[in-house]
Amino acid sequence: DYSVLGDDVNLASRLEGQTKTYGVDIIIGENTEKLVPDFATLELDVTRVKGKTKPTRIYALLGDESVANSPEFMALEERHGELLGAFQMANWEIVPGLIRECRRLAEGRLDEFYDFYDKRVETYLT
Repeated sequence: DYSVLGDDVNLASRLEGQTKTYGVDIIIGENTEKLVPDFATLELDVTRVKGKTKPTRIYALLGDESVANSPEFMALEERHGELLGAFQMANWEIVPGLIRECRRLAEGRLDEFYDFYDKRVETYLT
């Protein structure tokens, strides 16, 4: 019988539970993202998971090297980074437009995630 234990395993379990919240199939943490630099990943958020005091940066794993090197993904990655930067700077005037642009570039694959951010913007504006 084999089993796995440790902090990274506990974190992975917690992150798996967040896939519904963010509307993606696979969420990985910072340590895993650093181990797969050639894969197609997009930062989702910085979140605090149960059992941890320090927030964890989380990423969607969207594909392998061929996806990461596609012009479509590179365009999405660039615009998505702009979106997160604008969101973190509370630049609410440009965030909705960036969300629309990211939706278009993602071709429907990340609509639930962008819905999540749309709701966040509404909350902050209220």
